[in-house]
Amino acid sequence: MDVIANQLSNLHTNTATTKLERAEASIESIVDQVTPTIASTVVDVNYPESHAPVGSSEHLEVYGIEARNVYKVHEETSKLSKAMGSTQNGMKSAWDQIHANLEKSNPALAAKDFGFSLDAEGNLIVLERSDKLSEYEMGVLTEALNSSHSLKTQANDFARLAMDFIKADHVSMGLGKFNLDMNNFHSTIDFERMLDYEQTGSKRWNSTWYNQVWNKGEERNIRIEYEWSKKQGN
Repeated sequence: MDVIANQLSNLHTNTATTKLERAEASIESIVDQVTPTIASTVVDVNYPESHAPVGSSEHLEVYGIEARNVYKVHEETSKLSKAMGSTQNGMKSAWDQIHANLEKSNPALAAKDFGFSLDAEGNLIVLERSDKLSEYEMGVLTEALNSSHSLKTQANDFARLAMDFIKADHVSMGLGKFNLDMNNFHSTIDFERMLDYEQTGSKRWNSTWYNQVWNKGEERNIRIEYEWSKKQGN
């Protein structure tokens, strides 16, 4: 009887252990799915293999960034993203007020399809879309946009934050392969689309600033930059 009891006890113990092992394996599998993979040899597939590995103290000076731990990068981009969200909300309030005033003073113009962005000097500019705008209409809209100190200031703040985000984001969203500066900002990001919260589905998704960069952004020729840097002795 004692032998049988021991066998049953061992069987119960082994069964419980097997269930526990299966549960732990299942948990580990879930964790692996939601935890970002940390590269051990390269910072990003878009960068030359000869670059320093993540965690190295060497600097990727050819790109103006460092080879940092992936969690440090996520921490930096998270802070930038939070600041961008706050700035975007401020821009939304300022733009809604401008558009409301325009609907009262010139409803026909307010109803037209147009966007706006920043030029190289940081001034707000009008972007023509499906509707043709006359020189007079362009002037009215340009003056209305730039007369708002709040919108202009926050638009420039947002542009700076977006550029900083892209420079930092060589691990998470992969935007680091793009070059965003004040010279190409107007051809990359349309603020009006970004601030049009009434859009839904794919239109809303594609209107986000980061997807505008993905869809219209200027990609950097990383290999040429790297070779140029080597010639400079960096």
